[in-house]
Amino acid sequence: MDRIISPKELKQEHNIKFLVKSNFTEFCDNSTIHGMKYVGRKKDIERILWIAVCSLLLLVCASQIHKTVGKWRESPLVLLLDQKHSSINEIPFPAVTICPQRMPNRNRFNYSDYLMRFIDDEKIKSFSDDDFRLFEITSKFCLHHVIEYLDKIENQIHKLSFFQNGIPNELIEDYLLSEHFQLAFCKGLTTEFEPGWECNLRFTKIWLKEGLCYTFNMFPYNEIFNLNVTFPLALHPNLVLPKNDPERANARQMLKDIPEQPLPFHVNDRRDRLYVRTRLYDDFTDPICNPEFHVFIHNPYEIPWDGHTHGHHINVLKFKKNIFSITPTVTHTKDELREFPIEDRGCYFDNERQLKYFQRYSHSNCELECITDAFLADWSQLNCTLHWMPRFSDRELCKFEPYLYASFIEDVIGLQIDKCNCLPDCNSIKYDVKITRYLTPSFNDHAFRSKDLLNKEMVKMYLIMNKKLNFSMTLDEQVKMIKASNLTVDFDYWNWKFSEIEVSYESSRFLGMKRHLAYTFTDFVSQIGGILGCFLGISIFSIIEIIYFWAIKIFQKKNNDIAQEENQNSELETIIEKKVQQIMKVQKRHSH
Repeated sequence: MDRIISPKELKQEHNIKFLVKSNFTEFCDNSTIHGMKYVGRKKDIERILWIAVCSLLLLVCASQIHKTVGKWRESPLVLLLDQKHSSINEIPFPAVTICPQRMPNRNRFNYSDYLMRFIDDEKIKSFSDDDFRLFEITSKFCLHHVIEYLDKIENQIHKLSFFQNGIPNELIEDYLLSEHFQLAFCKGLTTEFEPGWECNLRFTKIWLKEGLCYTFNMFPYNEIFNLNVTFPLALHPNLVLPKNDPERANARQMLKDIPEQPLPFHVNDRRDRLYVRTRLYDDFTDPICNPEFHVFIHNPYEIPWDGHTHGHHINVLKFKKNIFSITPTVTHTKDELREFPIEDRGCYFDNERQLKYFQRYSHSNCELECITDAFLADWSQLNCTLHWMPRFSDRELCKFEPYLYASFIEDVIGLQIDKCNCLPDCNSIKYDVKITRYLTPSFNDHAFRSKDLLNKEMVKMYLIMNKKLNFSMTLDEQVKMIKASNLTVDFDYWNWKFSEIEVSYESSRFLGMKRHLAYTFTDFVSQIGGILGCFLGISIFSIIEIIYFWAIKIFQKKNNDIAQEENQNSELETIIEKKVQQIMKVQKRHSH
């Protein structure tokens, strides 16, 4: 049964409808929002038309605001160029890793000859254990050439794997060209005038995929790796000057060094450059395997393991001089952005992700660690690491066979890198390189030779480099000393080719980049306000108007109506009371 509505309720409902209608009419007549005064017109057709127009514009506004909010949620941060240039002194000079000649002396160990003998079932029987070891180590750096003979040597591969563990590369160093011959001359990176300085006082040995290389300006071993991590990077430079040794005091006078400063080096001007001259000898080449000359330009705290991103090949036979011009790409991120989730930020701060092998996080170090762990994972069925990977001492080096398939394995593992979530580092420095090549060198050092004058000095310098200073030795004794090294008696010191490398910044100043919020609160309000203002003319003042008309004013009118009704009721009660009093007076009179 329907409830019966009292006259009082009908009156209240009528009053509310009237109040809303009158307030809406007043709002339309006085609002600063575009088109609202037409919506309040009395003509139905005109009012409907303007309601349709306003509704359409409101939908367009809602769509644009939705897109803006969605864009902010998807990309809350943006990379923007700095407002001003910065000096290159604010960033470290890059590390330079050079991989020159890496083949053994062919007069002592002819790799091509051993490869042909290895293929032959009869000749391989003459291999000694040392032959197997040297052949295996050298083959690691000649994989592209070994793979060409893979169908012929598959049956012999197991003979290279009879050793319990992988063979350390250091066994072949006695057959390689000494670093004191290869790194012949260095210059630059000092404000003092100097004719040059001894390269090996600043270059350090490092074993990479490419073989034995020499690196300059890298952080020391104990500042790159965590404790108990093993990696083939030397703890000290190639040459350490003797201290407090009177017999070797001449060495300190003869060898020039850069003034002491902590690593990594910094430079103030684009003219401050690193100049390195390397020497190449035919005795340390091979007709089948002749690895390319590589130069890596990389961050001082990163290992240059990826030749595709950091490595540069030099044709030393054609181009005598190679200039590496560097443009740094520097990205900074403010600490206040740590509040954002890592997924939204898209990068890691230094202390946000701890790596297993490295002290400092970087995208490159993370990927190297990811590939290393993949080689150790159960699914790879290897459970070993290649020689150029970091490892703990309880992990074994791979035997030779995995090297043959390393390229394929790395491609498969590359698909797993995304699972490692190796995001960029929030504060990073990358070095973009442009190479200019020249056919002619700065100078021809063959022009400065005088065999009669320099032959004995060459022997002395070689002995100095090996810290065997004894100038009372006869020339015959010195020759015997050289015979005991990795050189042969018929080695011609003067028969060298050379290659020059110059590394410098393109400019003395650079324009860095910073991660910023895509929209600050002010930007966000401005964008939303701009959309509303463009389509509907709505501003903050319009919002205040809406609050005023539809909250405060309705409340005031309702209170006024209630007060008016109470006043009317009060007046009515007063009138009734007076009437009652009059009636009572009349009744009293009649009773008397």
